[in-house]
Amino acid sequence: MKTLMHRYEKKFLIPLNLYKSVKFFFDKSLSKDKHHVGELPYNVETIYFDTPNFSIIKKNFEKNSYKEKIRLRTYNNTISFLELKKKFNKQSYKFRLPIDKLCYDKLINNDFSFLSESFHEKNFSQKLSNSLKPSAIVKYNRYAYEQTNIGLRVTIDSNLKYKFLNGDENHLFKGYSILEIKCHGAFPLWLVRFLSENNFYSQSLSKYARSYEIMKKGESNVKFN
Repeated sequence: MKTLMHRYEKKFLIPLNLYKSVKFFFDKSLSKDKHHVGELPYNVETIYFDTPNFSIIKKNFEKNSYKEKIRLRTYNNTISFLELKKKFNKQSYKFRLPIDKLCYDKLINNDFSFLSESFHEKNFSQKLSNSLKPSAIVKYNRYAYEQTNIGLRVTIDSNLKYKFLNGDENHLFKGYSILEIKCHGAFPLWLVRFLSENNFYSQSLSKYARSYEIMKKGESNVKFN
């Protein structure tokens, strides 16, 4: 099964002293998504694929209208998806394939043979065979909310950490959480009002890009398998 998601998205840095009030607002405004069990946040782990010289993330730093990432995302250590995310003119497109444990192990060991010749899976296999391999892991705790009738999805990510393979784990966006809002169209008025009243302004934020920027300060510690 494959899915394609098409949405506008904005990201905001939230100081930790405002974390509880932001979470409280969305707790009473929206429903939590299906990955939640009870009131606790769930864990997200994302493995990003790149070339040994980081050509994908370097290209994303260039000032152009098109960007893409390939990643393997796992929720609560149980549910995994291989994702190809493209961004063009502020709109994001995400192709997603469910991945079982056997295929997960193959992916992180650079075995892409299980991908079929279907149009979408061939799109993944062509990109993954282009000298790509696991590059970095980003982990965080997430609260996620949604209003499905308008395609609205809100996530609050905290306790962010990153690790380049065979490197050390480090904090990411220390002292902040990341609020991300995605919607098929314009944000609803109640949400625009909330952002305005709290002086929250969107920023260009990428977990993988920020990890790469920090890593560059100690590039000699980066290793590949």
